[in-house]
Amino acid sequence: MTVSDLKKISPCWYPVHAMGYNFIKSNGESAVTIAERLRGLVKGYKKRGFKCNEVIIVTHSMGGLLARALIHPSYGKMLDDKDVKIVTVQHEQCFKKQL
Repeated sequence: MTVSDLKKISPCWYPVHAMGYNFIKSNGESAVTIAERLRGLVKGYKKRGFKCNEVIIVTHSMGGLLARALIHPSYGKMLDDKDVKIVTVQHEQCFKKQL
């Protein structure tokens, strides 16, 4: 990430939401639940007049597998979602290196 990139995103706001899930269930089942929650969040922001087209998902370990299930066509179905775009940050070492 360059200084130019940071300047581009500096006027934006990034609310943070933590979402737990039942890790005993399959990632597919959890992805269905989390996808519904994410779509609900985006709808809520849009309803209140905020521009909200993307969700950035920061995960670790098993959450990375859940993030993959979110875009899978049989589970979360968010790959080609018309309202929500998913951006994942799964490799924390790569991210730290960029900072």
